Amino acid sequence: MKQMVLSEYNLRAIAAEFAHSLSEDLAHEGKTPIFCCVMMGAFCFMSDLMKGIESDIICDYVQPAKGPDGALILEKDLSHDASGRTIVLIEDIVDTGETLSFLLRHFESKYHPKRVIAVTLIDKTAHRKEKVRLDYVGKRIEDDVYLIGYGINYRGYVRYVPYVYVPEEEETRRWDEEIARGEGNR
Repeated sequence: MKQMVLSEYNLRAIAAEFAHSLSEDLAHEGKTPIFCCVMMGAFCFMSDLMKGIESDIICDYVQPAKGPDGALILEKDLSHDASGRTIVLIEDIVDTGETLSFLLRHFESKYHPKRVIAVTLIDKTAHRKEKVRLDYVGKRIEDDVYLIGYGINYRGYVRYVPYVYVPEEEETRRWDEEIARGEGNR
């Protein structure tokens, strides 16, 4: 580990604080709000966040991906009708802003929600390409660093680490070697 970014304690505190604030913000919704996890990175954060919500919510997820032409597509859209509902969109990291912008445009055009609340654990601004509105930000990072843990992966691996950190180059080199040999089982 090169640098600890968010400890288990920090992550629990952020989830608890956001859950309290969102519970207040969503207290008087007409329709049950949808908590939408952006898969797969945000699932740990959403899980911890939901535990503190003090009202009924619908849990759902979307899975954006790059299509053959490099454009963003949805491999999996919402399973519930979000028309007229508040959508709480939960991200692990907002980096370039492209995925969040794509999802916001998609939700607005397809569902016409009451509103969309954008929540991210980490706002990483070094590579920002599109300006996005974030309503809840756990930690802002301006440095160009690669992050691992708490659902955030390296080529699909090491999502299980219960904190967020910057890996050493030696770690990523070892993972690359394991992946190349077909041994990666993290």
